[in-house]
Amino acid sequence: MASHNSAAAASSHGSSLPACVLLSSNICVGTCSRRDATTAAAETSNKLSLAQPPRLSNLTVCCPGADLTVQPTIIFTAKNLILFRVAVRRRPSLTLTPSPKPECFHDGFVGVLPRGGGLYSIAALLAAGLDELELCRFGEAGAMGWVDLWGGILFYDLLREDQDTAKLRHLPLPLPSDILAIEDWKGVKLNCPDTRRAVFALIKDDGKAHLKLADLQTTCERLPYTYIETRWPVFAIDDWAATVWSMEYGSGSGSCEDWHEDFTVRASDIISDEVRSQLLKRQNLVVSEPNVSLNGDEYVVFVVARTKFKHPEAWLLAIDMRNCTLLGVAEFSNENLWFSYRPAIRET
Repeated sequence: MASHNSAAAASSHGSSLPACVLLSSNICVGTCSRRDATTAAAETSNKLSLAQPPRLSNLTVCCPGADLTVQPTIIFTAKNLILFRVAVRRRPSLTLTPSPKPECFHDGFVGVLPRGGGLYSIAALLAAGLDELELCRFGEAGAMGWVDLWGGILFYDLLREDQDTAKLRHLPLPLPSDILAIEDWKGVKLNCPDTRRAVFALIKDDGKAHLKLADLQTTCERLPYTYIETRWPVFAIDDWAATVWSMEYGSGSGSCEDWHEDFTVRASDIISDEVRSQLLKRQNLVVSEPNVSLNGDEYVVFVVARTKFKHPEAWLLAIDMRNCTLLGVAEFSNENLWFSYRPAIRET
């Protein structure tokens, strides 16, 4: 799934390393002096520093000739593959894919799919005109989807035998209750959903592929002044809630009715120990970046929480949606206001 933001988490199942991690999208550029099983062998080498969720794992890229004026970033992940972007001043030793037209396009237009045996495919869906889309693909794989978090998902099957007649399929996404509660909601201008919604693909314990949609809803009022520290608006927040929908991929009629609301949990109802309760009692927490666990039938949602809008100091909260319980809290500080995190799975 080529969604802007994603996440994953899992226990290590007896291993000292987690099977699945919360991977920060911000890449560090440094020198890899040590090499181990997580270091890629090439002139451009990569080092993964793994941590148990809700703590963040980090990718370090060691690339001679890297342009440090351009922030490297992770574009997409699928299983144990990471597609990332690094600007270089000279031609790297890695194999380059053919350059699509136009050569400049949004990171979210590109996805990667593993094919087994160390092979993978990359595909990009690009605008070729006002009402025309062009699919650029390198290799063959299964179905890939491009996500508009309000409008829905466009699917294309890269394994279809007759590629000349293959078509994009549209799957709408359910709208949240706070939007549907507005009278004449179809005329409402929707804000950017990137910080409140995310879509995920995963294999559940029954072996079937499923899609999940996570959404955050906040009950708040924007106040007529800004924070001196951040210069961003001040919001008086009464409460917030997280909702998870799911559906089995390939089943149903391809409509919103195929989605099932699994759980909705309000912050004021979450159960936690005394120390964590002090955090959740601060009703002015600003939440964003919802992500779900990709471990089979688990219903764990991760959210970023701040006391002030766009403040660099934040917490990652792990919430058990099934039992309405706070599982863990990890504090971090990040000066990048557009911070995000996404899935990365370590196959054993």
